Amino acid sequence: MRFKEVPFIIFLVTTSFIRIRLANYYREHVDEAGYQLLKGSRFLLLTRNSRLSEEKKIRLDSILNYYSELNKANELKELLPEVYEVNTKAEA
Repeated sequence: MRFKEVPFIIFLVTTSFIRIRLANYYREHVDEAGYQLLKGSRFLLLTRNSRLSEEKKIRLDSILNYYSELNKANELKELLPEVYEVNTKAEA
């Protein structure tokens, strides 16, 4: 495993954990709308926002507006590639 893959794998595990935890919470507390919103959202959450179609961006925005925890994780996911594009400590 390359060193650059480690943070992304950590992100995948964290995002999946948050998504599953939220889905279980909303299923148990009879919030069917929240559960249905999360259902099938893995691809949207793992894909970079710039690579999504307009239709998928709208769905992702509705998910991120509903779940603040996933919104924070998505922001970190979008910033992660920038870490590897810097060449010096000063740029970081």
